[in-house]
Amino acid sequence: MKVTTAKQGFRSVLAAIFLFGALLFSASSANAQTNDADLSLNWVTESEALSALENSVGLLVVDQANYPQGSPNWNNIANHINYYKLIMGLIEEGNTVPVSVGNGVLMMNDDKNASKDLVPAATLTQLRADATTLLTL
Repeated sequence: MKVTTAKQGFRSVLAAIFLFGALLFSASSANAQTNDADLSLNWVTESEALSALENSVGLLVVDQANYPQGSPNWNNIANHINYYKLIMGLIEEGNTVPVSVGNGVLMMNDDKNASKDLVPAATLTQLRADATTLLTL
């Protein structure tokens, strides 16, 4: 069956509408990592956050030496260290503190940053809660 010019034009417009919709959806889902509750909290400044995170990482490294490698406590501390370092990197890239906290959770299990074993959702929730407590007034 021959495709008329009118049908071909409609297909192009339809494809453009779908692409535009996909762009809008991906942009809104990327921004969804920082919810309204996070924005209503009183977050520290970026420089204060970097200092607090660096201090916490230093203390966690010292504390981690008290546990056998691979033990639950050692793994918990390792997760905190990795998460806090991800947040620090995101802040240094110019992200705000709440966005860095939210996106850091996502990065824990992505292909670039994940270790062999994925971090369970409950652990990610606890990591985010701990970071929120550390980085809010």
